[in-house]
Amino acid sequence: MKTLLFCLFLILIPLPSSANVGVMVAGGNLSAGYLKTTASRHALFWTFDDRWFDQGEKHLTWQLELASSHWNNEYFPDIHAISLTPIFHYVWSQKNYSIYAGGGVGATKLSADRLSSRKLGSKWLFEDKFVLGAEILDHHRIAISFNHYSNANLASENDGLSIWYLNYSYLW
Repeated sequence: MKTLLFCLFLILIPLPSSANVGVMVAGGNLSAGYLKTTASRHALFWTFDDRWFDQGEKHLTWQLELASSHWNNEYFPDIHAISLTPIFHYVWSQKNYSIYAGGGVGATKLSADRLSSRKLGSKWLFEDKFVLGAEILDHHRIAISFNHYSNANLASENDGLSIWYLNYSYLW
C-alpha cells in the first residue's frame, strides 16, 4: 500500500501547476448484507481549467480525485481504501454560485476483499461515482455522491457495494 501511495504521489506532483487544488471530507452509510456500516472519505483533488461545450454559464469540466476511505466492518477488520478517479462535471454557473452534476470511473485498492457478508472478489475494484452539488462563494462545495464499487465480474465473486456520501469541499 505504501508503494502504491508513493507512486501516485510521484505521478501527481506536476498537477498543481496546471490545476486548482481542493480538499474534501465526506461521511456516509452503506448497507452490506444484514449490517449497517458507516464510511468516511478524505480526498485531495485537482480541478482543471479545461472547458468543453462552453455556452457561457453552462460548460463541461473535469477534476482528478485522490481519496482515502475507511469503511467500518462490524464483525471483520475495517477496510481502508485508496482511490484515483477522474470526474467530469457539467456546471451551471450563476452570479454567486454554481450547480454541478457529474460522474466518473476510477480504480480503488482495498485492504481486504470482504465487507461483512459482501464478497468483493478482489482487493482491486472499479469506483463509479455520481455527484450532484453546489459551489458557493467560489471556494466551498456541498454535494451528495453515490459511489459504487465492483470488480466488473473480473473475479469469480462480485457482490459489489454502494455508498451514499454527504461531501464538503474547499477549493483554493
